[in-house]
Order: sequence, then C-alpha cells, then structure tokens
Amino acid sequence: MTKEIAVVNPRVHDDELGKLRKNLSLKLWTKPHMSHINAYRSHSVGGQGLVLVIPKDENQELLEAFESGRDTWIQVERVDSEIRFRAFHLTQEYLDKELDEKRSEFAEEIRKPYRPRTSIKAWLRTIGDLPFEEGMVLSLVPESRDFYIRNLGHPVSFVSDRLKQTTHLTDGKTAKAKIIRAALSGYDASAVVMAQYSNRSLIQEDGVLKHHHVAEAVVTFTPRNE
Repeated sequence: MTKEIAVVNPRVHDDELGKLRKNLSLKLWTKPHMSHINAYRSHSVGGQGLVLVIPKDENQELLEAFESGRDTWIQVERVDSEIRFRAFHLTQEYLDKELDEKRSEFAEEIRKPYRPRTSIKAWLRTIGDLPFEEGMVLSLVPESRDFYIRNLGHPVSFVSDRLKQTTHLTDGKTAKAKIIRAALSGYDASAVVMAQYSNRSLIQEDGVLKHHHVAEAVVTFTPRNE
C-alpha cells in the first residue's frame, strides 16, 4: 500500500515543530525552480506552518514520488525524547488495485438495464466563450460500455449545433448512472436547458484562461431505432 522513503538532512523550524501534536503528518509543496521541498503542518494556509525545508539534491526519491502525483506525505513521530521524520507515498500497485476495484463496482452499478419512464434533472458544464441558452437542446454522445467502465463514467458528454464547445454532465452520481444505464439499454437522451448560470468566472484549462458556464437541465429519453 505505502512505501517508506528516507528524509535526508531536513532543516527543522523548531517553533512550528513545537506546535505539532503527537504523530501528525505534514503536507508537501514545492515548485520546479525551488531547490527544496517544504513540509507544512496540515490545515495551515498562506505559507504558515512550515516545519521542514528538505533539500531536493539529497532527496531525489522523495521528489520523484511527490512529482508522480501519488499521495506523498511526512509522518512526524515522537519516541521518548527523539523526533523522527518518515516519508511515505502510495505505491502504483496499490493505486492500480484500487482503480480496478472501483471499475468493478461501477461495472456492477451500470450492469442492470434501465428503462426510464420519466425525465430527470441534471446539471451541465461547459468551458468557453459561448454560454448556455434557456431552451437549448443538447443530445447525449453515446459511448460503449467499456468506455464508461474504463473511465468510471466520466465524461458523459452532450452536443448541440448551437454550442460549438465540449459540454459534460457534472458529477451528480445518481443522474449520471441513470443516463449511462439508459444509453446502454437502447435509449437516446436529450437535455433541455431550463436555466443557465454564466457568472463569467475564469478558470485555467490547458494553460489558457477560459469562461465557465453551468446549466440546470431536464433530460428526456426516447427508444433508439436500431
């Protein structure tokens, strides 16, 4: 599940260390241009709570684990009068096993056919210059069962001739599962925008700032003509 990594020659901030309760973990943070990794008290913000400064050149294994994107942290342990710093990270084998288990659970969740008798409410999200419009109709982009299982049901995409940008169902677990099950049971799905919320907030995607839009929609189903 986890692998222990040695922490070599950290510089300790004793004032922050003294604020730690027994056997707590530290969160890591760094930037590519920095020569060190910072380790902070959990729940500290704004650069406060810096406990350790760890040189990168002496801690390459820790740096590689952190940059892999897998959970990596430092455990502070007090044994009698001694304080130990032990680094851990989740192994790829553990993550692969966990992903396989989630895929099996999701495959079971969407296994049963679903024949919808009523419409359902859902939320849509798009990123780009064009907002949703009330009354706009979007059509579900059907995917294979393997696609949904491999990606744990994300994304569930919709398209419209009036909106030339990617649109996804937001993470509403119940609505998402019903729409996927209906699609796999031979139904087409259409989403009608009932209300749109374009606060024009900017988010970064692929390094570019773009506008973010959401919409409340009603999804209806029709049997597909095979």
